[in-house]
Amino acid sequence: MKRAGIARAALAVIAAVVFAPACADEEILLAHVPPQRGGQDPGASRCTDTKDCSRSGYCEKAACDDVGGTCEPRPVVCDEQPRPVCGCDGITYWNDCLRRAAGVPAASQGECGKSAIACGMKRDPNRPPGTDPGSPGPLVECPAGAICARLLPFGTESPTPSPDDCPVDVLGTCWSLPAVCPTADLGVDRWTACGVANARCVTTCEAIMSGEVHKRAKACP
Repeated sequence: MKRAGIARAALAVIAAVVFAPACADEEILLAHVPPQRGGQDPGASRCTDTKDCSRSGYCEKAACDDVGGTCEPRPVVCDEQPRPVCGCDGITYWNDCLRRAAGVPAASQGECGKSAIACGMKRDPNRPPGTDPGSPGPLVECPAGAICARLLPFGTESPTPSPDDCPVDVLGTCWSLPAVCPTADLGVDRWTACGVANARCVTTCEAIMSGEVHKRAKACP
């Protein structure tokens, strides 16, 4: 009887030595509990709308028509490098950082085309482009935080002679710009204000920021 008890004790010790390391090395994941709303990690939670994210985040999507996305943090500081993107809201953003800071879910590269929000002076549809529109129409404004870019590319100057060679009625598109335009020379495009004698050459950001009609400068000092 005594020998049987000793044998059982020895077997118990052997089992502990053989099986304990295997159990200790095995990781068992019981469940993953997502963070509560309001204290959630903005970079990990799924969403369908920015309302699903924390106040410091927004719902980022791969494409504008995607149903779902991921909550991402909004950047606090953005650089001034001009890398325009078109947001789902029809606004052209100076760079993608500004688009994310605004909480717009997705974007495509380059300025907005057909999806762009138009702004500026409405023209009488019965008058040809570039002619005197008669009584000025209502000024179509951009959403809060955006500025109307009324820039005339080469070849769109008024067909009728005028002192500044600019059409009076010009529709533009809405842009979102940095709070302060870059001081460094970040591009080759230069513009001059229409209707201003001896207007100085300005950068694209400065021309848009002014809200006035600008044409490409043919020569700058």
